[in-house]
Amino acid sequence: MIDYQSEHRCLLQEVASGQHVHTRPARTIRALLLTGFLTVQKTTDENGKVHSELQLTPVGHRYLAGLWH
Repeated sequence: MIDYQSEHRCLLQEVASGQHVHTRPARTIRALLLTGFLTVQKTTDENGKVHSELQLTPVGHRYLAGLWH
């Protein structure tokens, strides 16, 4: 059984610190995107390649703070 509180805490902490989260389950990332805790920031480099970066929303920061208690 998956401990969602621990999984969410680890993923959100990695996003907040700027680490890559490619090893995390896609379903967890999708769930946090759909609930509004994460957002995707897309940027284009000088070669025209699009990069996506996950970022915490203000609600995501509050959720992360609450997961430590």
